[in-house]
Amino acid sequence: PRAARCRVADRPGLATLHLAARGRAANWLAGSRPSSQAQGHRSTVEVEAVTLDQLLAKHPPPTLVKIDTEGSEAPILAGAERLLGEIRPTFLIEVSAPCAGAVATIFRANHYQIFDAELNPSDRLRLDRAAARTLAIPGASLAG
Repeated sequence: PRAARCRVADRPGLATLHLAARGRAANWLAGSRPSSQAQGHRSTVEVEAVTLDQLLAKHPPPTLVKIDTEGSEAPILAGAERLLGEIRPTFLIEVSAPCAGAVATIFRANHYQIFDAELNPSDRLRLDRAAARTLAIPGASLAG
């Protein structure tokens, strides 16, 4: 059977996925900035876009979410209101520089504390802006 083509995005629907000229890890969605490692694209494909919240309807709630999406971090988090507000997993997220401010704002609005994941735990200080590799840990509950 053929694998389903699907990407996580900020809203459901169709999305254009650019397939990087160099390596699959640098693919990106139309509307986000490609990584310099992509070195252009070799083709595009239409894919189904789903939100992180939609995935909750079909899968058990996660305790950890890892995101590495080449510039789509903030839009993906925008489609995760229930995940951020109710489920409250820990996030390990690779954040592109243009998304750093928006990612931090979304996590702060949902009472998460963010840290530089590359530092030893004993050296980590709370950040105001997302780091290249951000660890986001839920703080006080929104209900509490």
